[in-house]
Amino acid sequence: SLYHTCCSVLNRLSAVEGMMSYLEMDTTALNIVSSEPSTPTLTNGDPLSKLWAMARLGSPLCTIFNVLSPETPLHIDADPTHSTLNTCKKSIYHFLVGCRNQLAFTEEDVFTISDLYQDDTNGFVKVVNTISKLLLLLEERGIISAHSSHRNSDPNAPKDTRDKVILELIETERKYVQDMELLQNYMRELQSQNIVSSDCVHYLFGNLNSLVDFQRRFLFQLEEIVEKSPEEQRVGYLFTQMEDAFAVYEPYCANYFSAQYLVVQEAPKLQKLADILNPIYELPSILIKPIQRICKYPLLLGQLLKSTSKDWAYYQETEQALEAIRRVADKVNETQRQHENVQAVEELKRRVCDLEDLAIETYGHLLLQDKMIVSINESDRELHCFLFEKTLLMCKYIKESKNILTKGTTLSIKKKRRGSLQSKCTIYASRILGVHNKSTPGLWSLLVEYKEREVEQFSLRFRNEEQLKKWEATFLKIKVTHKANVPNTHLLNTAHSPIGSGGNQQQWDDLPQLPISSRTPYHNLHIVRPTTSTPRLGESHAQQHSPIDRTMPSSPGSVKVKLSYHDGIYVIVVPQEASFLELMERVERKIRLVANLKPKEMLRLKYQDEDGDHITINSDEDVQMAFESRGIHNTVNLFVS
Repeated sequence: SLYHTCCSVLNRLSAVEGMMSYLEMDTTALNIVSSEPSTPTLTNGDPLSKLWAMARLGSPLCTIFNVLSPETPLHIDADPTHSTLNTCKKSIYHFLVGCRNQLAFTEEDVFTISDLYQDDTNGFVKVVNTISKLLLLLEERGIISAHSSHRNSDPNAPKDTRDKVILELIETERKYVQDMELLQNYMRELQSQNIVSSDCVHYLFGNLNSLVDFQRRFLFQLEEIVEKSPEEQRVGYLFTQMEDAFAVYEPYCANYFSAQYLVVQEAPKLQKLADILNPIYELPSILIKPIQRICKYPLLLGQLLKSTSKDWAYYQETEQALEAIRRVADKVNETQRQHENVQAVEELKRRVCDLEDLAIETYGHLLLQDKMIVSINESDRELHCFLFEKTLLMCKYIKESKNILTKGTTLSIKKKRRGSLQSKCTIYASRILGVHNKSTPGLWSLLVEYKEREVEQFSLRFRNEEQLKKWEATFLKIKVTHKANVPNTHLLNTAHSPIGSGGNQQQWDDLPQLPISSRTPYHNLHIVRPTTSTPRLGESHAQQHSPIDRTMPSSPGSVKVKLSYHDGIYVIVVPQEASFLELMERVERKIRLVANLKPKEMLRLKYQDEDGDHITINSDEDVQMAFESRGIHNTVNLFVS
């Protein structure tokens, strides 16, 4: 890890002539030129901060370079702590030039001045690598003794359960950082070789650089903590201090699902770097690791708390850390869920076949969505439910028609299949009166009561208790938010079967269909036929008392069409071979007369197919499909909105 690398470098530097004076400087003196990394630390003068600040002085780097006896030694300031920032950068510049020209270092072997001075471990890793390469040259030339590591003979082997938890925490953290660095190198190769566009790299990896920088700092301090005796290990304090910094996970995790789709889409191009990470199985497994890691921390801290004696001085810090990391995980999950919901709404707009009848933009943010069994009047049906801030939308999956396609019906059926969802019911969230948990052993369900003309209800059946609790909590939150007045009308009919008809035992597809637009609230689920209507031309005074004209005969080769519009039913007769334009002309002439519509108001026609679905009529083929649904009385029912 970076911690042990820095410790090793500092240890080896102590053997370099002229370096001891820099190593013995305290952190305050070393940081006159520039500040330490911003990540909270538990102690002053940790190895990373010490090495970083010392390198920024410039003179220590020149000292190491001169020990190699180059042809042109570098100038060294007598007291670098009194040097200005520009003087230090000048020394670093000459050091980098000397490494390239006199030591034949490549561009990959050296860092840049910005790598050293920016507050980012991604750049500092390059600095450490350059210094390590210089030390290796000193060892090869026999100027200093070769370094040997004794980490394998660990005197602090785990002695109890707590030690094992600490060991698991630190070892999995090291492996995790290594994986993230591998992913980072993969990203850099994609960029340097221009395998995919810069936008594609951005959407694939998000804020990976910031995430790796944070995780290195976190691991560094964790390494420093676990080297202390168990009772002095303030692991909990580290997590609580880092709680706000863990926010770096939120954008990465929110972007993950977009990234995994992009990996599949760009797999042919990504195969060019399959020797680093195979895009089929290795790349997806590493991309998901940050999500897995943030979910793992609460489990590890829970085990640590359980195995720590309550008498220890820092026990409460571990308790606070567990609460803090749970808050972090909740925030990450919430951010990820919100991002997924935004995508789900866009997917809903693409899949729903009657989008023009919905006003999704007015529903508020999507809170939850899932497939579940919805029960009304002992009739069960699987629907896809979308719970928005202001609306509950229920959609059904459209079944493919089993009818044999003919030349005249192909276009109409293709239109029906354009989307895979069809809205069945829309309920205002403000009309929800109560949500009751009706679960029994092995069966998880909620009974939802809402206000129509009377109080109605339906049940939602869930897969497990966790799903139920999530929906129950969200429903209750909505109920509190919309605790204002509840008018009688709350259902938005989308020209489909609404649920909750008071006392009506009809099945889902047999519920009454109201000929109104999806944005018009109605007061009753039953069609109410008034005793009077607007007078129409060609009707007697007696006929004006009923909106249903039952006396109009249909001539041979013609079809009797009943038009359901608002609270009335009107009749016209059209030829069996009527075109779409001809039908619309007659419908408009009839409806505009009785409804006093303005010229700019457009009418829409729908018919009910054999599945009970309402299909919009937009073409001659649609008209013929609608006419095929007429019964033995040669009558077609159309719905006007």
